Amino acid sequence: MPDNPPPPPPGPAALVIDVGSNSIKSLVARRAPDGSLRALATALSETRLGPAAARKTTRLPEAAQTAALDAIESLIRHAAPFAPALVRIVATSAVRDAPNAPAFQRRVLDRAGHPLRVLTGEQEAALIGRGVATDPALAGLSNFNIYDLGGGSLEILHCENRALRIQKSLPLGCVRLSGTLLEKKPGDPLAPETRRLFDARVTGLLAQNGGVPPARAHVLCGGSLSALLATLPSPDGAPPAAVTTGQIQKLLDRLAPLPLAKRREIPGVPAARADVLPAALMTMLALARLAGTQRFLHSDHTLRHGVADALLPPAKPPADL
Repeated sequence: MPDNPPPPPPGPAALVIDVGSNSIKSLVARRAPDGSLRALATALSETRLGPAAARKTTRLPEAAQTAALDAIESLIRHAAPFAPALVRIVATSAVRDAPNAPAFQRRVLDRAGHPLRVLTGEQEAALIGRGVATDPALAGLSNFNIYDLGGGSLEILHCENRALRIQKSLPLGCVRLSGTLLEKKPGDPLAPETRRLFDARVTGLLAQNGGVPPARAHVLCGGSLSALLATLPSPDGAPPAAVTTGQIQKLLDRLAPLPLAKRREIPGVPAARADVLPAALMTMLALARLAGTQRFLHSDHTLRHGVADALLPPAKPPADL
């Protein structure tokens, strides 16, 4: 018998596609022998399935549905080299709130060959918490909050001793807020008074929904955070471990007075998010103020990782030799 037996064959790969309000993302992952989640590939399509920020309707527009179907097909092709044995496509706020969601689900099944599962707000929050728990960079946290700021909703979770104690999903995503709380068309310059009113309304809505639980650390997730991180200097190419309220405020002060075309010229700002990024930044600042923090940790282990962790079988213990 050799001294070093060959490693066991790898377990199945899983493909998870997250159909969000502001983008569609994929993750291919496999369970590592130690039980951790190992990402093999990720991809992103900046496809806004939710209605344009200036619209009040929650119906999924026909053009957005077509773009989303194309994006889902493209992400499945992108994952093909990994031969995923498990595939799960999930949708969140934009589809959850749309009266024409069933028709879109049928179109996804017809085009992609896999069903589209619409998560409830509670399921979404729980899976985000499960995903963040797979992030090795945050393994040392015990008492902490998680804030996942998406296009359609904001999930707030509180963990004690790494166990989820509080979870809630609120209709406070940046696309939704841009369309309902800003007095002007999203993308127009924002006057200081408009910003003040927005902040007061968001703070009031958060307070009405239980506010922010006290915690020792605060973890921020979501595409808007990724956009913010892309604007920050990074000498080694890696995103910083944390973002401060000063950095959030600085980018907001730079973006808010500009028209949409000028916002899109700022290095790192995604063109597809330039109209709603100020609303996201103002929401981050409101969360920080209510939480009493000037610093957010960040994680890119969120919903997709939580779904993959739930989907993949646990690691098998080593066989007796």
